[in-house]
Amino acid sequence: MERPSRLPMVIGIVLLVCGWAAIFVAWYQAGHQDLETGQIPYVISGGFGGLGLLLMGMVFVLIDVVRRSEVKLRRSTERLHERMEQVSDAFLIGSGQDSERTVAAPARPMRRRRRVPRE
Repeated sequence: MERPSRLPMVIGIVLLVCGWAAIFVAWYQAGHQDLETGQIPYVISGGFGGLGLLLMGMVFVLIDVVRRSEVKLRRSTERLHERMEQVSDAFLIGSGQDSERTVAAPARPMRRRRRVPRE
């Protein structure tokens, strides 16, 4: 199984850095304005834009983490499946049956009890 691409992590880190930089520049520029109305454009463009970049960066980092976890889980499941096949083969050989797998009859479904409404 192939390893997942690390591109989402790289993109996420770049977006996080850009988001923090945008917030810092907006804060710095807004701090050098004498009027409060002159600070609003910096807060809107830099503050909200930086927050958007931070959120997108976290999404990309989360995508990378989920992909890596999925690959680890698949590898672990495949190893478990192989091990379970080895154990079942050992039981079949130990019990004197053929090493060929036999198909068991399907289990009968359990009957459900009918619920009697309480009065």
